[in-house]
Amino acid sequence: MSRLRRVTIPGLAQMTGTTESRLHMLASCPAAHYLRRTHCGKNGKKRVLTIPNRELKGVQRCLLRKLLDPLGAAHKAAACVRGKGAVWMMRRHQRHPFLLSLDIRNFFPSVTRSRVSAGLTRLGLQHAELLSSLLTVNNELPQGAPTSVALGDIVLFPLDRRIAGLAKAEGLVYSRYVDDLVISGGSRIRRFQQVIARYADEERWKLNQKGGLFGPGDRHMVLGAVVNAKPNVSERYSDDVRFYLRHIERGRMRPTSEELNRLASRVAWISHVNPDREPQLEALLKKAIDATGSN
Repeated sequence: MSRLRRVTIPGLAQMTGTTESRLHMLASCPAAHYLRRTHCGKNGKKRVLTIPNRELKGVQRCLLRKLLDPLGAAHKAAACVRGKGAVWMMRRHQRHPFLLSLDIRNFFPSVTRSRVSAGLTRLGLQHAELLSSLLTVNNELPQGAPTSVALGDIVLFPLDRRIAGLAKAEGLVYSRYVDDLVISGGSRIRRFQQVIARYADEERWKLNQKGGLFGPGDRHMVLGAVVNAKPNVSERYSDDVRFYLRHIERGRMRPTSEELNRLASRVAWISHVNPDREPQLEALLKKAIDATGSN
């Protein structure tokens, strides 16, 4: 790991399969190498992604695979890393009487170039300024670049450490998926909502009460799934997906390719959380695709 931290600019060029001059050129005007695209997430909420072009994305993927991932810079509470994921996070919070769900307001725009540079410097990396120029655009973290989640884990490490320390001391469980923060456990959790908000403020983050505090009689939601007994995508969400697929199959709806891809993404998500629902949903999806003549 010390070898990675001492990597030189020629070493970065070799690592990314390009030249020193090309790296400096990409870093000097990153905005020229991005496009913006509207994307609809699993919950139907639209967001604008800032996506690097093929060349810059290739450089970023190399930096992620060969530099950022091997450093293992994420706190152990971070869920969006290799070997963990959304279902891992959900299972950490199942069967707990209380759950607090928060998220960081305007997370990606809040991760400025200087924050990225400071986070990379804290890891002991050389040439943090050059790296932060390659990995940010318009002074923010691009939501659509392959490196952005890993960089988010790096800059959020101090906050993760503080909240995780508090949770451990109080017998609670803490985890985070990108900008979603979840703490669960016993009734003592009610005392610490303001403390967590203060931690966030001291680290210069602003929190939303995404779901707020759930008690024993409530549905505990984590990343869009109910986790009271076990991770479970809500029946309403699954029913909506089945409804649209059946209407497409019967010719009552003519979806665009984007809408069909969105439904396929939702089927994949439900199947990931609840594998027992996969056979029926995959069969419905295939019939819908066949009905539209899509490949």
